Amino acid sequence: MCGIVGAISKTPVNQLLYDALLLVQHRGQDAAGIVTSDGQRLHMHKGPGLVRDVFRTRDMRSLPGHLGIAHCRYPTAGSAFSSGEAQPFYVNSPFGIVLGHNGNLTNAEQLKQEMFRTDLRHINTNSDSEVLLNVLAHEVEQAARGPRLDPDTIFSAVASVHRRCRGAYAVVAMIAGAGVLVYYAFVFFSLKDLRFTVPWLGLGIDFDLRLYHFSSFILLALAGFCLIMAWFVKLMVLVWLSKLTVPFTGLLTPVTLKA
Repeated sequence: MCGIVGAISKTPVNQLLYDALLLVQHRGQDAAGIVTSDGQRLHMHKGPGLVRDVFRTRDMRSLPGHLGIAHCRYPTAGSAFSSGEAQPFYVNSPFGIVLGHNGNLTNAEQLKQEMFRTDLRHINTNSDSEVLLNVLAHEVEQAARGPRLDPDTIFSAVASVHRRCRGAYAVVAMIAGAGVLVYYAFVFFSLKDLRFTVPWLGLGIDFDLRLYHFSSFILLALAGFCLIMAWFVKLMVLVWLSKLTVPFTGLLTPVTLKA
């Protein structure tokens, strides 16, 4: 059981992510971490302990950027005493990806061997989160057509992740210079594709939302420029946040929904 958070805003998100981690501290007390992005570069600070002990003022100042993800850890795989297993995890190729994970992979050992022999990727910890990150990175690399990413590439990559991974897990990830990615998986089959744009409160964000086995509940809300998500068993939702356009003229404008 871990706490995961993602935020995108017109203003710096470091304090927003820190406050959010305090609110989900009950989901993990062994380690905490925040990664922010100011464009092409990712800024990370993480370590063992409670949120209040991991982050000092100097650490918060080193986390600039208007989008980011955060994680607090309660280990159900790997070691509770390894500072190297604090999340989010980072991999530099392709594009630069960071990932925070809640849940368990039941075939993590099989995937670890498969990735070494077939994908030529080395897993350096006993955490199944590092396995999941490298599976995602490999599938993004396979799906990408050149240096630019689009929603179809991301959805194709995540579909491949679900075909390879077994278990129940929720993921928040960020790709340098591209956007924030959120998905939850238990059962995977396509129900319907939805695409919509929400230009709201001065922040223009294009959402590409695709719902899969929708047998429970999802809440998507924009509050203080933060995407808040709630999900339950047998629900898989993938939200690809990209094309951040700042500033956006106008205040509250209607939502455009295209099925």
